[in-house]
Amino acid sequence: MRVVLVLFLNLTAMAQIKLPAPTGPYPIGRQMLLWRDSTRLEDVGPQSGKPREVATYIFYPAVASGDHTVYYPGLAGLETAPETRPLRLQFGAAWNAVTTGTIQTNTYAAPPMPSGSARFPVLIFSPGGVAPVLGYQLQLEELASRGYVIFALEHGTDSALIIRPDGTLLPYFSRHAPGNGLPTTANLETEREQVIRRTADVIFALDQINAVGGRADSIFHHRLDLARIGVFGHSEGGKTALRACQLDSRIRACLNQDGEMFNQPLNPPESVLLEPHVWVGQEAMLLKGSHVGTGSIIGAKALVNGPIPPVSAAAGLPAKVIKRGVSWDRAARPLGNELPESLVALASALPA
Repeated sequence: MRVVLVLFLNLTAMAQIKLPAPTGPYPIGRQMLLWRDSTRLEDVGPQSGKPREVATYIFYPAVASGDHTVYYPGLAGLETAPETRPLRLQFGAAWNAVTTGTIQTNTYAAPPMPSGSARFPVLIFSPGGVAPVLGYQLQLEELASRGYVIFALEHGTDSALIIRPDGTLLPYFSRHAPGNGLPTTANLETEREQVIRRTADVIFALDQINAVGGRADSIFHHRLDLARIGVFGHSEGGKTALRACQLDSRIRACLNQDGEMFNQPLNPPESVLLEPHVWVGQEAMLLKGSHVGTGSIIGAKALVNGPIPPVSAAAGLPAKVIKRGVSWDRAARPLGNELPESLVALASALPA
């Protein structure tokens, strides 16, 4: 994964380093948010049993205002801390430049967005392996300068290190078995599980982005074009982007940057289960993994991609429960009434 940071390997010989200027028309803002998903718990290490945390660095079109951001904030005093070891391995010889603040970014610290009411398309970025999203700033700055709002995600204990806004640390915890890093069957399975976790992070982030865009106190209030959402990523993040596209219809485009699949399907087959006494409307679709409880009603043209509880009515794309405690009945009719009249007449004319 060090390949994404190769541009920094010779920077330590320079007194002051400035990232290349983006080519788009907009100045760039950057800020960080931390979200906690109480519906999903970490399953390893000291964070086991605690809510999954997803950090995002937001790169966005902005007004040039205030100071430029620190390339990698929060590292002062952590240069040799055990929690930063994954970062040291990623940045290699550039680590000193990263920690001493000698790299100047092109982003401003949390400035306002440009005046007006224009809405900007949204991109979600997932990095490769344990590579930090701030190691991709050249790419993210360029996209933001061209009018995109990018939410670059750090994925809980799958990330190299999350430095929370209060300064506390969420370190990386490896789920890989000890070995030489070659793509063994066990390692590929571990990576597949990581893609599943990351994909859930992306879908969770989509909900949070929608909330951010709707908050009156947010600079993104009514400035995000949520009808134009794309997801892209590098390596593990690329595979995550593909899987998120498969699962969430809000995503209109996706890009996999060098995410090797090793012939491992991201969407293995699953059963579809319909319990007794279920009414499925015309042209409804039930995807794998669907489970519709007894007594439920699925509306016409609905798209079911998960569990629907018993005695519930569900509709929409994707299907959501719109009413609970429903009941319905279809009275039995004589067999003859279910046949076309011509066939009923023919049957009555035949000898017994």
